[in-house]
Amino acid sequence: MALGDEADSQLVVNGTSAQLIAETVVRYASSVNNPRILLVMDHARGSEDPEDSVYTKETLLKRYLVTQIEEPADGLLDSDTAGYDLIWFNNPGSPMGSEVTRDTLIRFRGGVILQGDDLGRGHNFDNEALTGLRYLDNGTEVNCAGTNYNHDNNLGQKFRVGLDPAKIPGVDASAINFDYGNDIDNTEPARAGLEVVALAQGGHVSCVDYRPAIVRYQKD
Repeated sequence: MALGDEADSQLVVNGTSAQLIAETVVRYASSVNNPRILLVMDHARGSEDPEDSVYTKETLLKRYLVTQIEEPADGLLDSDTAGYDLIWFNNPGSPMGSEVTRDTLIRFRGGVILQGDDLGRGHNFDNEALTGLRYLDNGTEVNCAGTNYNHDNNLGQKFRVGLDPAKIPGVDASAINFDYGNDIDNTEPARAGLEVVALAQGGHVSCVDYRPAIVRYQKD
């Protein structure tokens, strides 16, 4: 998800929930208490939700030691990632742009976080080996009982996102349940050991369309 997505100059995901997600996924992805984070801005992220990239660096990751770079046009290389414990890859609203970067992230021995609502796929390449998810569609429409519900650009229905309370115990329900008005890739688990941390429910409140919104797995 684009955690810093805005509508009418207001955050779509409340700040408490976004901060909880950011700090939880950092803990999940790195066993280091204060990890050295490389924040990579996808070269192909386009113009959608530029405020998300700024919000991620200046707010969500402000308590960490972060180096921010623009992804090289030819893709991220192993030499770019040396010396870091964790890579946070940011692309708010477009598919991943580089197969070279995908392969570098797969080889990276530390933790990797992919953050954005279209990273279930790449531009003309498959991203399943990295995400652990099988891409089905872009997620802008949810069909329920013969009706199509639009979910995109904060103009249609909103996804109702809920984090699994068993995976984040002791947190108030208002922080782990929130609405999200952009699209979320429609995917399904595609590897053993993948845990779904948060599900998004689309369409009318009576619909039973659920899709992974946050997942994690132990890298090989």
